[in-house]
Amino acid sequence: MPKKLNYKKHKKDKERNEHKRKKRKRQEYVPPVLNEEGWTPSDQAYKQDQDEWRERLFDAMMQDEGQDAYFSNYNNYTPSYTSNEMTDEEYRQYIVNGMYRKRHAAEIAAEEEWKAEKEKRRKEKAEARRKVREEEAERERVREAYREKEKAKRSRVAQEDYEIKWQQLDEAKVIKSEDIPWPIVNNDFSLNSVRSFMTKGTSEEIKKNVRREQRKYHPDKFMTRVMSRFEGTADEKECVLSRMNEISGWLNELWASV
Repeated sequence: MPKKLNYKKHKKDKERNEHKRKKRKRQEYVPPVLNEEGWTPSDQAYKQDQDEWRERLFDAMMQDEGQDAYFSNYNNYTPSYTSNEMTDEEYRQYIVNGMYRKRHAAEIAAEEEWKAEKEKRRKEKAEARRKVREEEAERERVREAYREKEKAKRSRVAQEDYEIKWQQLDEAKVIKSEDIPWPIVNNDFSLNSVRSFMTKGTSEEIKKNVRREQRKYHPDKFMTRVMSRFEGTADEKECVLSRMNEISGWLNELWASV
């Protein structure tokens, strides 16, 4: 058996082998372990993965619809918040709504136009009703002003006629029932009628007028001033005395309240 030859290792061979061993050691790489204690993915990496997933989902759904995700008008429909703030279900619904609007764009546009026209008509009708109410209120204001004017005119005329009748009464030798003036409005014998007739002017003027009329219709003075010259039937005399007592009582009530 031939003898095994032993080659002598030179110094250069040893240095070459040592260099190769160190080089292999430097090239070894151990990837990070996800469950390694103290290591967590960054928020930016998570958002990037989430956005990429949503983009792939959107692309897939748009391809199912036969549309190009990057050249569609889908972006015309945008939510009030960003995609990063939406949950998966909200984002899915966002995608579905956008696809629906794209697929039914004409119908949606027609409906929105109809709603806008309907709202316009509603506002026009509301504005028309408002104008009608304003016009009616103005007409009522004019009518009320006219009524007040006529009322004041009638009151003034009644006051003038009342004073004239008393002057004629003092000059008359014979007095009939129709000659006697009464401090009332529209021939209405009532407390309210007397109050309406008498309550004109300031508080002091009203007191002065009421006091003056009390003296006129005081039973003793009225009998002397009027009934002493009265000519008429017994019924007419009784009616005049009854009215005189009513007027006197109502004037006393007014005097107590002014």
